[in-house]
Amino acid sequence: MNTPPEVEPEPTPGADRGWQLRLLGAPALVRADGLQQIVLSPKDAALLAITALDGPIAPEHLAARLWPAASGKAAHANLRQRLFRLRRHSGLRC
Repeated sequence: MNTPPEVEPEPTPGADRGWQLRLLGAPALVRADGLQQIVLSPKDAALLAITALDGPIAPEHLAARLWPAASGKAAHANLRQRLFRLRRHSGLRC
């Protein structure tokens, strides 16, 4: 009996640009293809974990959770700076 050769599925366009958040061991963003890894600070890991678990969250609430001792204005500035650095290092739109 003839069996057809195994055919590998076509890669999904853009699939190689996906990222995974690794929180076990050293926190990092790992590109889906494994070719790039960005080590995260604890604060960046917390920021991404909160948004991954909670979904969309108001910036002022996220900033207050990450910097509870800071004033609202300072916490928001810290959040903006963290997001800027993450975008710059990863190319992600967070």
